[in-house]
Amino acid sequence: MKKTLITLLGTGKYQNGGYEKTTYCFNNGKEFTTSLFLNAILDNDPSITDVFIIGTSTTGWDVLCEQDEAAWLKVKDECEGESGLQPDSHELITNVLKDRYPMVNFAIKVHTHALGRDTAGEVFNTYVDTVREAADSCQRLVVDITHGFRSMPLLLWQALQLESDSLDDISILYGEYIKPEKVSRVRDLSAYWRFSEIAKAQQAFLKRLDGFAIADFIEHDWPEGAKAIRKLSGIVLANFALQVPGTLRQIANALESIQQNVPAWVAATHAQLNKFHNRLASMGSEHVIVLEYAKVLAECKLYTQAVIAQQVAVEMFVAGDQYGDYDWWQSNGRAWLKEMKKQLSRQHNEALSRLEELRNQIAHGGYNNKYGGQGFPNFENIEPTMRRTFPAIEALFTVT
Repeated sequence: MKKTLITLLGTGKYQNGGYEKTTYCFNNGKEFTTSLFLNAILDNDPSITDVFIIGTSTTGWDVLCEQDEAAWLKVKDECEGESGLQPDSHELITNVLKDRYPMVNFAIKVHTHALGRDTAGEVFNTYVDTVREAADSCQRLVVDITHGFRSMPLLLWQALQLESDSLDDISILYGEYIKPEKVSRVRDLSAYWRFSEIAKAQQAFLKRLDGFAIADFIEHDWPEGAKAIRKLSGIVLANFALQVPGTLRQIANALESIQQNVPAWVAATHAQLNKFHNRLASMGSEHVIVLEYAKVLAECKLYTQAVIAQQVAVEMFVAGDQYGDYDWWQSNGRAWLKEMKKQLSRQHNEALSRLEELRNQIAHGGYNNKYGGQGFPNFENIEPTMRRTFPAIEALFTVT
């Protein structure tokens, strides 16, 4: 399978006529003695076909040219000067690398060595552009953070996060020098990327009730929870607010099914789901549960779903045991609601009428609004409208 490597380059220790060498020991038992981890990676993994090397203008680029004295002298002189590596030396370096690894394509990515507030955007763009280019050229991405300056792994990690949707398989390697053993153990840090994706998935569930991704992560350790979260996420996505009360029972059973000593992210997801369940289950009546669900949606800024859930709560209250029967609502429910609204204040009466109109506007793509100016509805007005409709619905629930 084709692989692409992104490697970071800082400065090496030059002593006794050359750069300090170490023996890199991979998990497969193979060992390579070299001053540059890049060489060990390429010698260990012939499936890598493209390499992107990121460094600053004063990075020790000359370490890449050790086998070519003329190139080495030129590049070393530039990197030790104030101006740093010159553009015409990029091809010089890649040609030297190509002589040793003819089947590999090399690209040099250089940014300023002056890292700070003023250059942050320019520097970060280098990492983002590199990751995007790498993602376009590979099925699997290998990242080496061994030699870079301290800020480089952080910048690369942020760029990977930004482009995570286009990256399916990432391996992260680090050559850790162990002085007593005089060997550098190759540490596979790829699991850290999975932890990062888990954190993003948890945030999606917490902030937007989108639990499809986190359900995949917890499937092995908590299958009942994964099933319940997918069910809830589908209800949110499809606007099936009527199904929320029944789903609470499935969620309750799933919460009880979790085993002890599950991974931390599974326990954290359990806590999120438990908080959601307890908040809604404590409401009692099903129409009140759906109204509370609408509040949760509004807090997540899922305004379309929140407005629809509000109207569903109204119709559930009016319909009683008949809720969910659209024909009954058309023939009887609307008239019953109209009579109930007469018992409310003018302010609440108008708010409930505005709610129904807003719900219809959303369902039909945003047609002209007969309230407040005769124009098309604005997204910015939805949240203020709901601040009026929530109290109006609660007032309606008191009508007997």
